[in-house]
Amino acid sequence: MVCDFKMAITVKTKTEIAILREGGRKLGVIRDALAALAKPGISAADLEKEAEELFSASGGEPSFFMYRDKSSDTPFPARTCISVNDAIVHGVPHEHIVFREGDLVGIDVGLK
Repeated sequence: MVCDFKMAITVKTKTEIAILREGGRKLGVIRDALAALAKPGISAADLEKEAEELFSASGGEPSFFMYRDKSSDTPFPARTCISVNDAIVHGVPHEHIVFREGDLVGIDVGLK
């Protein structure tokens, strides 16, 4: 099998790398704070509410919030993707999703 596509590689400047590094640091702080809150009895919506405050304090914008791809009429309604147990990705954080002991909680965040 032959792959017939070309991949463009963009070399970043030192300034661009510094911006990416700072964004990654901010994003790590947000993710770690949310992970520390993900305990039994807390809802996915509770994490979303905290994420709103953390993103605001970071000075950045959540990259998922109101994202709409070309094939969808409905934008993504949350700042986070919270996936629990057998959910793979892109779980929308709802109030009815309450964490229980032993749950595997995936927290996905992105920053612009």
